Amino acid sequence: MTAAVDLLFSPIELSGVPLRNRIVHASMTTRMSAQGDVTEPQLRYFANRARGGAAMIVTEPLTLSALQDVAHKTRAWDDAHEPALKRWADAVETHGARLVAAFELGARRAIKCTASGRRTRSWRRAPAASKMRAACEPDFAGQPRVWPNRNRHRPGD
Repeated sequence: MTAAVDLLFSPIELSGVPLRNRIVHASMTTRMSAQGDVTEPQLRYFANRARGGAAMIVTEPLTLSALQDVAHKTRAWDDAHEPALKRWADAVETHGARLVAAFELGARRAIKCTASGRRTRSWRRAPAASKMRAACEPDFAGQPRVWPNRNRHRPGD
């Protein structure tokens, strides 16, 4: 048993990044973001895990698109979010840990688009992104672009 414990607390290198031990804090949604921004309680929560001994901390799922705009999820889709994300990394790395980003793709939540490009959310589970009637992605001007799905419409969708 001691050999296993010694191994857990021994340093390791992953892709050229040294870690002080093999303890990883998994990604968990804290719901501490406020309107998609990183908050002080959120920074303290993750810094405490680094201070407590975790060598690598995986962020809660970050949203990568304005189409995934959920108030309690941290946003990471444009440069305006960069300073807050850097503060988050600094809060963790000050204590000798590494922060690794987890990204939420949101494919299990149906986002439906009307022909005019207006988005509506359906919070029921979608069987898969390929089964949705329309997939909506922003174009380079930030306007939703509608791609009709080739699957047949099913009653109740």
